[in-house]
Amino acid sequence: MNCAAITCLYNDRALQPREHYTMMIATSTGGLFVYSNEIVIALPWYNETDMNKQEYLKKLDDLNLDKSRYRILASGVMLLYGLIDKTADIDIKIRPDYFEELKSVFTFKKSPKYWYLYEISDDIEVAVLDYDDKDTDFVDGYPVESLKLQLDWMLENHREKDVEKIKIIKDHLGIS
Repeated sequence: MNCAAITCLYNDRALQPREHYTMMIATSTGGLFVYSNEIVIALPWYNETDMNKQEYLKKLDDLNLDKSRYRILASGVMLLYGLIDKTADIDIKIRPDYFEELKSVFTFKKSPKYWYLYEISDDIEVAVLDYDDKDTDFVDGYPVESLKLQLDWMLENHREKDVEKIKIIKDHLGIS
């Protein structure tokens, strides 16, 4: 195998390897993954500026949102369930009618990632979509989208940064 076949990922961004890797230890926040004949080294998806659960909830509470009108998504769900220790951002889902109301409170910037996604800041994203209340769980009094729905979304979108998260959720849910 030549060096060109090694891809190093950090927060879903490809990095150029600077040294020869002789060993990589797999952990719950990263590890070594092999895809066909290509080695992918997944480094932790968080860094020292990311939020732990207490910091995450404080930042979320500071938004002063109605808990009956949003759902926590993505890594925030995993953080509240205690499946990960930190996350880089806050992702929430709100219905279109609540989005219209919040336009008078926040300045929303359209995200280039998905047609339904908006940003309040660099670390707060809002998915404006309808949702079914039956897919909502409550963790420590906060509304979160079900882990099963999060898993389904990750599997459907095939993002490299979700490989380890998928494994963690499957293990937690007892899915092979």
